[in-house]
Amino acid sequence: MPKKGLAEVIHAAELMLSGLKAHQSELSSRGLDAAFIKTMEDLMKDLVQANNLQEKLKADLKTQTAKVEELMSNLQKTASEAKKRVKLDVQSSQWKEFGIEDKR
Repeated sequence: MPKKGLAEVIHAAELMLSGLKAHQSELSSRGLDAAFIKTMEDLMKDLVQANNLQEKLKADLKTQTAKVEELMSNLQKTASEAKKRVKLDVQSSQWKEFGIEDKR
């Protein structure tokens, strides 16, 4: 059975809370009293807040990942350009000093 998604869990909790509130007088003797309902409401509120923070962090991570990828690409292009220039202007016997392992 697939795991329930956040929206499904919240919806189910909302329905449960609605039912608990509507029948609180009948259920309070079984431990489903106002304190229990408040605990459940607080848990749901905390879950929503935690999810909102998680979504913000995901968005921030995507932005940061794009920045890292762009910087890495720019560095690779710059290093490639430097390698071309070194290979043109420096004797092949000195290429190792620049980290160039090419033979020619």
